[in-house]
Amino acid sequence: YTFGEALEHRIIREVEFIDGAWSRDGVNTINEFVTRLLDARISTEKEVGLQPGQMRVIVRCGEAADIIAIARELQTRGESVIGVHERFKKSDGAIFRQEVPDPDIEAARFWVHQNKLLEGLDDPAFRLVAVFGAFPNARNLVQQVGRVIRNPTRAAGQKAFVLAHQQD
Repeated sequence: YTFGEALEHRIIREVEFIDGAWSRDGVNTINEFVTRLLDARISTEKEVGLQPGQMRVIVRCGEAADIIAIARELQTRGESVIGVHERFKKSDGAIFRQEVPDPDIEAARFWVHQNKLLEGLDDPAFRLVAVFGAFPNARNLVQQVGRVIRNPTRAAGQKAFVLAHQQD
């Protein structure tokens, strides 16, 4: 069963890659990335006809420190966010979780992680994956994109989006 056949049968959404660019110098990296991320969320919501805040976003990071920095920056900008990593503790703050919450209960729009959201997360509200930390292999990339391409209602014209740095 090919990707093209799955698209034709509306089992999955078409994938559109967004070519991002943000500084990787360490000083402004997080700020620039979050700005690009929020711009991408706004433009993709408009493109698919969703009201602001209806779309959920997965952000993939390369390490726990990036999860913390990105989640805090999103929170500072007024966004609902959680960070998920096996090393997080309750003392890290309410937005940081060790385990993946149930998407039917958790209301956060941005879910930031390293490896916890690659498999087993099925919620059609996730439409955008943002890659801040590159994947160690192609399998993980495919698994991550798989979180946003499901089309359970088989609606026509559905799209999912992947934001990545232009060098990646």
